[in-house]
Amino acid sequence: NDLRITQAKTKLELAEYKSAIAAQKAYNAEIKMEGAQTRLIFIKSNGASPKEIQRISKMVDDLRLNYLTQTIPTGVGKTSI
Repeated sequence: NDLRITQAKTKLELAEYKSAIAAQKAYNAEIKMEGAQTRLIFIKSNGASPKEIQRISKMVDDLRLNYLTQTIPTGVGKTSI
């Protein structure tokens, strides 16, 4: 019985740890995305070439997708005991 309790606590701690890591990754992705969006606005307003605008736009889209995949729940807390 004590072993089952210890296993349950360990699984819970692991889930909490994974959740904290996922939250940090999502935060980092959000910061990168905001930086890229700011850069895109800046280069558009300063007459950058269409090629450069397209490159930064793609970077923003990629970062947005990365951010969204980081913030979608992945089943943390669904461990069986």
